[in-house]
Amino acid sequence: ALLGEVDYFTGRLIIVRRNLEHGLLFLKARERHAVDALSAREFLVARLLTSGLTHKQVAAKLERSPDTIRSQVKTIFEKLGINHVAMLAPLLVLRE
Repeated sequence: ALLGEVDYFTGRLIIVRRNLEHGLLFLKARERHAVDALSAREFLVARLLTSGLTHKQVAAKLERSPDTIRSQVKTIFEKLGINHVAMLAPLLVLRE
């Protein structure tokens, strides 16, 4: 499908949206950010944490153990070079 949102990596750029209008293909691209390295699950965990949920609440919502969530949070922090949940929100906005 040519329409809709995509994550298409090409070198230093990522194409985040492509639309077909009047027979023309429009692409929206931006520079790649560290947040793009997060897996879909890691991104979901990060979004849930920034919405105010605790590790235990995220674990219950995703039907995972709190230890699994803590491990994922540690990986997220390492990938993004941060050390606190409050630092996540501005980074997640770059990917959305």
